[in-house]
Amino acid sequence: MNHIKLVPVSLGLALAVVGGASALAIGILLRLFMNGKPVVAAVGQMYIGFNPSFFSSIIGGLLGFVGAFIAGIIIAWLYNMFNVLLETLR
Repeated sequence: MNHIKLVPVSLGLALAVVGGASALAIGILLRLFMNGKPVVAAVGQMYIGFNPSFFSSIIGGLLGFVGAFIAGIIIAWLYNMFNVLLETLR
C-alpha cells in the first residue's frame, strides 16, 4: 500500500504562518482592548517577555512562527517515520 509522504518544510511553513499570525493577532487584540490579563499571563509562559504592546506582539509573532515551523518539521518527520515503520511491519 502506498502512503502519502509529507514534505516537512511545507508542513512547517504552513503551521508557522498560522502560529505566527495567531500570536501576532493575540498581542494586537490585547493591546487594542486592554484586557485579558490571564491570556497575557498564559502567552507569556510560552513566549518570554510577552506583553500587550505592538513591539512585543511582533516578537511574539516571530517566536510563534519559529516554534510552529519547528513543530511542523518534527510532526512531518514523525509521520513519515511511522509510515515507513508500518510499511515494514506488513
